[in-house]
Amino acid sequence: MNREVDKLIFNALAQGRDVCLPGKGSLIVCRNGARKLSSRRMQPPHTDIIFSSEQRGQSVPDMIVSISGVTPERAADIYAQWLRTAERDGVLSVDGVGELREGKFITNEKFDDMANPEGKKTVDMRPRTNYFLYSFAAVCILFAVIVAGYVISSHQRSFSDPVRGNSAPVAEQAAPAVTETPAAENAVAEDVPETVAEQPLPSEPVVVTEAGTEIIPMTAGNTYAVWGVYVQLANAEEALRTLRARYDDLECGIYDYGDRYMVALDEFSSRSECVRFVESLKSRSKAFREVWAYTCRK
Repeated sequence: MNREVDKLIFNALAQGRDVCLPGKGSLIVCRNGARKLSSRRMQPPHTDIIFSSEQRGQSVPDMIVSISGVTPERAADIYAQWLRTAERDGVLSVDGVGELREGKFITNEKFDDMANPEGKKTVDMRPRTNYFLYSFAAVCILFAVIVAGYVISSHQRSFSDPVRGNSAPVAEQAAPAVTETPAAENAVAEDVPETVAEQPLPSEPVVVTEAGTEIIPMTAGNTYAVWGVYVQLANAEEALRTLRARYDDLECGIYDYGDRYMVALDEFSSRSECVRFVESLKSRSKAFREVWAYTCRK
């Protein structure tokens, strides 16, 4: 029966569903968006399994009841037997998925390959060379050099040619004296526009990151339609940008979820209203099949 329990956990995580291990915590499917590491390297989108001490997702005993049809008491006994067998020396092993060691879940290579068919390794981004632009710039520079050379040579010839004409005495051909005026006296002061200081914006009850993203504190008693919970802020911001681009009718935002970041599609003061909203989203598109309702208790 232990193998069957391992398969239940494997199938649930492979389908993107969180799994609750009573007495231990939860295994949570964390979807990470693409992240730019540098100007030439980026990490593609990938999926991780993280461990949380919170109780989230469907519990293993409930899975056993729904699959085998046994009583809840019998399902609890089967789970307890599996837990005694799977946990050795403080390490909990889930066959085909990975190990829970010192509060951190480490997926095995086979499950990683299945969850991330494109891999998790960083990708080199090679900038595309625009040879047409470089060629056009070179032609423009060459043309400018030719024109400048022609103008300079023309001025040099005009200054070097002797003055031809009547050889009258110097006194008769003397030109009227020209009084030079210092350039400083002819200079006209240009008006420089005065910089106007911007008025500071009023303070808001949110935290704003360097990228301009608002991290909204959750309100106790309110219920949220949760798209996903992310460990990295950059991944949450990427998910928010994607949602806002695709679904402009949703009130999406990033909320403070302790040491993580929760992307929610909307916020409700009534849990039943939020649950109805989540069900309407799931019937609207398969993209919302993993959306769930979370009520803030703190």
